[in-house]
Amino acid sequence: MRFLDFYVQNTKLMLAKFSETQEYLVALSICKKLQGQGFLALFAGGCVRDALMGQQPRDFDIATSASPEQIEQLFAKTVGVGRSFGVIVVIQEGLQTEVASFRSDGQYVDGRHPSSIRLSTPLEDAQRRDFTINALFWDPIKAQLIDYVEGLADLQKKLIRAVGDPRQRFSEDHLRLLRVVRFAGQLGFAIEEETWTQLQACASDVNQVSVERIREELEKLLNRSMDLRGLRVLADSGLLAALFPGLTGYREPQFFFSETDTGIERWLAFFHWLAAMQPRENGAKEFDLAGTLKRLKFSNQEKRCLETAYPVLLQEQELENLRPGRLLEKSYDSNWWLGLSYAAKRNPRLKQVLASALKGQQTLGSTKPLRLVTGNDLPSRLRGVEIGKILQECYWLQLEGLFSDRTAALDWIAQESKDD
Repeated sequence: MRFLDFYVQNTKLMLAKFSETQEYLVALSICKKLQGQGFLALFAGGCVRDALMGQQPRDFDIATSASPEQIEQLFAKTVGVGRSFGVIVVIQEGLQTEVASFRSDGQYVDGRHPSSIRLSTPLEDAQRRDFTINALFWDPIKAQLIDYVEGLADLQKKLIRAVGDPRQRFSEDHLRLLRVVRFAGQLGFAIEEETWTQLQACASDVNQVSVERIREELEKLLNRSMDLRGLRVLADSGLLAALFPGLTGYREPQFFFSETDTGIERWLAFFHWLAAMQPRENGAKEFDLAGTLKRLKFSNQEKRCLETAYPVLLQEQELENLRPGRLLEKSYDSNWWLGLSYAAKRNPRLKQVLASALKGQQTLGSTKPLRLVTGNDLPSRLRGVEIGKILQECYWLQLEGLFSDRTAALDWIAQESKDD
């Protein structure tokens, strides 16, 4: 497709995607008010990119020639959470919209934030952004696309390219190392050659990013990467080895992410994938799930869940041969059930075994059934191990639906324990 045709087609697409949602109408009203006072005000970044790709923007960021002080004077309710970086949150109709002054950044000293900023022009603002596809502006009043960095051309090529010098962009803000991986997975785009070269060269710098931001970016990657491209880029770039030392190469994940997976299921699959790349030769240790969860600062509840569910994924073959009653008894642990039900999604045999055990139910009840009989109901001549065995077998049969009531269970016990 010729670039002009691409521009016209995607501009029309953008207008369609900026539909009259409440978020759009609020952002539009903010731009109108700023422009009405003589300031330039444009939609910026991800909302422009998404709309050009035919996706409904999740939220709207605005870039403006107004200073933070002028923004605060114009709007009744604001929060200056990013004031030092020229960002003011405007609150209207219960929605929060980030309004940022056009700026140029000073020197980056911590690998994350500029030491200073100065108010600047739209051109300079675009030139300090991370990737060309994120440096596009849209004037919603004039319905005009503003592109200083050939971002639209890169969208047409399905290419992620750093703005300017990629090494400088990555050294300024090490989080961009993970952002480029997420965009590659999320959008299915290739990474421009020099940007890719510098991504590999700077991969070790990712550990200078806070653990909280690393986890946040990984979570976004897992939540939005449906074709696994992001995981391959994570491995091939060297970022995976930097984040999780000792992991080697790349292996296709056994557990695939789908749109219906919950966040915790995606983490479960991710850790199973990491473990698959843990070297096994020369007495190497097993994948340290507990240590990884602690390092990434998962909550205690999340740790308990994943530490119980994860081993279930390693026991598929054993689970296929587990009798229904025993399978059901273990499954009343919600964390164990998470591992079992997720494993069954990809294992047809295990899925059949689970369906047979559930007998048409989709899930188990929330409360584990009480035993119909106890040790007090057994003949007094039974001792020790015999008591435990018969009670356990009786409970499994109860879960399997053999007994409808206590009387039937007692009849079974009487038959099983009678003298030869």
